[in-house]
Amino acid sequence: MPPLLVTTQKFSEIVTQHTHNEFSVWPIGRATTNYGGKVKIALVIVNFHKAARVVEGIRALGRQNTVDDLHLVVVDNSTSQQEADILRTEMRKSGELVIASENLGYARGVNLGAKAAGAFDYILLVSPDIIVEDTHAIRKMVSLMESRRSIGVLASVQHNDDGSIVEVARRFPSPVRQVCRRMSPRMVNDLDLLSPLASKAANGIIDVDWVQSSFVMIRRSLWDAMGGLDERYFLFMSDTEMCLRAHERGMRVGVTSVVDVQADGVRASRGGLLAIFYSKPLRMHVRDAFIYYLRHGLSQKKLARPPSRWRFSRVAGPAVMGPRAQTVENPESNSENIW
Repeated sequence: MPPLLVTTQKFSEIVTQHTHNEFSVWPIGRATTNYGGKVKIALVIVNFHKAARVVEGIRALGRQNTVDDLHLVVVDNSTSQQEADILRTEMRKSGELVIASENLGYARGVNLGAKAAGAFDYILLVSPDIIVEDTHAIRKMVSLMESRRSIGVLASVQHNDDGSIVEVARRFPSPVRQVCRRMSPRMVNDLDLLSPLASKAANGIIDVDWVQSSFVMIRRSLWDAMGGLDERYFLFMSDTEMCLRAHERGMRVGVTSVVDVQADGVRASRGGLLAIFYSKPLRMHVRDAFIYYLRHGLSQKKLARPPSRWRFSRVAGPAVMGPRAQTVENPESNSENIW
């Protein structure tokens, strides 16, 4: 069969087959960025008609202050010459661009980007609208992952361009809850999960059920064990599935406020129940949710939580952390600044 896509920067072909409660706050305390040599990080962005924003995000990522080996791969699912030209101009400077001849969907796009990246220790999935202003963001994420081997999936806090917080932390879904969210999104949401991280005076990590994969770092051992994202999902629910499988393997899924990134605030699945009649992304959401419930049943998944034995403590940080020079510390351990 003909190749589905061709990388435009390395000019190599990739031929593939069509596969198809309460939460505890836990510490950031004893970690170090001196984690023994370079760490290989694959940065994968799947674009769909947001090339201009992707270019802005790539330039911000290019300002990251890190000694690690970063390999950026952008997969363009837009099937648009204009989008491809914008990305091709920018990607000549660095990274690798993969132009898909069809919309492969999110999960397949990510997996192909990971394959193009080659060997890595961590994979960082970045949505096309994400802007990372913190020049130490990746260094901080790696530091947390390296010092806490129990973390399999780690996302950051996000804010939209208008300053509103993004609902990155979620409870596992149920059909009833998803319908209620559509009917009354202001009344039924999971923003309360982020309340322990809401104060700018407290940087920490919280355990959650699952996180949306807009800026999320995943450990290579977990990625390999899962075989990447589940390609049965086209656009949604693959991040829910990934986090569920991480929990099943005894790994933690967390959100940290040590890193805060910026999103554009435009949700692909936005709209109420009636939007299903005119919104293709929302219909895809229903389709992917149907696959999820066929696999896992209709009841909401419940996970055992570790005891809430952490407390917030204010610890002055170095200048590199700026105004958010605080941390969450385990009172049972000695204190040491991670940066």
